[in-house]
Amino acid sequence: MQFGLRIPACAPPQDIAEAVASAEALGFAYAWIPDSQLLWRDLWVTMAAAGARTSTIRLGSNVTNPVTRDVTVTASAAAAVDELSAGRVTLGIGVGDSSVRVMGRKPASMDQLRDYVGALRRLWAGDTLKPGTPALRMKGATGRQIPVYIAASGPKMLELAGEIGDGVIVLAGVTRDALRAALANVERGARRGGRRLQDLDIVTGTFCHISEDWRSAMKLAQPYAALYIARYPESLAAFGLPQVHPGKVSGVYPDLAHAEDWDRAIEVTNWVPQDALEAFCENFCLLGTPDDVAAKVRALASCGVRNLYIRGFYSYEVPRAVAQAFASTVIPAFT
Repeated sequence: MQFGLRIPACAPPQDIAEAVASAEALGFAYAWIPDSQLLWRDLWVTMAAAGARTSTIRLGSNVTNPVTRDVTVTASAAAAVDELSAGRVTLGIGVGDSSVRVMGRKPASMDQLRDYVGALRRLWAGDTLKPGTPALRMKGATGRQIPVYIAASGPKMLELAGEIGDGVIVLAGVTRDALRAALANVERGARRGGRRLQDLDIVTGTFCHISEDWRSAMKLAQPYAALYIARYPESLAAFGLPQVHPGKVSGVYPDLAHAEDWDRAIEVTNWVPQDALEAFCENFCLLGTPDDVAAKVRALASCGVRNLYIRGFYSYEVPRAVAQAFASTVIPAFT
C-alpha cells in the first residue's frame, strides 16, 4: 500500500514545496495538488517548485481538467515538470469541478475527456495532431508517456477510467460494498480496453481525521455531507443512507466544498440530521482512533486499493496535523 497526501496550493509555491518535502520525509509516496485557478496558486508552478525541492515523492495533479486548460498547454507543462523532477509526475484528470463551476462553465463530457487524454499521449510521443490548420506537434517531446489517472465516482466515468486510464482515482466511498461496486465498473471498462483490473493502479481519496476524541471532528465534515445530499442523492440511497431533503445554503463563497469561511459553511448546513452526518462520515471518511483508521485502511487494501491518499477538511490550509498523525500511527502498520 502506498500513501499520498492531498496538499492544496493555498500558500506561495515555495511554502507548498516545503510542505511536500515534509510529506516526503514522513513517508508519503505521493503529493496530490489540486488545480483550480481562482482558488489556489497555479498547479504547474507549484508542482515545479515541489519537484525542485524533493527527490522521491511522486507529484500528482488532483485533478486538472479539459475545460480550463488547452491540451497543448497541459501536455507541455506536465512534460516540463516531469523532466525537472526526473520522471515523478502523475497526471490526474477529471471532467472539472471547482475550476469550472466557479466560472459558471460546464464540466467536460466523457467524449471530451477521452479525446483529451488521447491527444496528450500523442503529443508526448512526438506525434502530430491535426485538429485544424496548422497541424500541432510538441517540439520538446521526449517520448515518455506520463501516467494518466482518471478521477471518477459515477458508474459511466468509472468504466471510462478503467478503459483509458493508467490509474483510477476512485471517489466513491471507503466501505467494502462501495469499493466493490466501483471496481466492478472499472473492471468492465478495463475489459473493454483489453486489460485487466490488476493492470491499473487503483487510488482512493478520502477525508481523514485521527484522534481519540474523533467524534468532535464530525461537524467539520457537515458541509461535505450536505453537498452529497444535494448533488448525489442516488449514490447516498445506494449506501442505505437516510433520505434527506436538502436545506437552503446561502452566503458561502465560492461553494460548499471550498468555502472560504468554513464556520459559515457549517452554520448554513445545520439542517443535516445527525444520523445522516454519521452515515456520511462512516461511508466517505477515515475518522477515528489510529486503530480505527488502520482497520479501515486494511479493509481498503483487501478490496484491491493499493494507493490511498488522505486530505483534511479545509481547502485553504496545508493538512500538517493529519499528515503527522497518519504518518506516525498508521503508515508504520503497513511498512
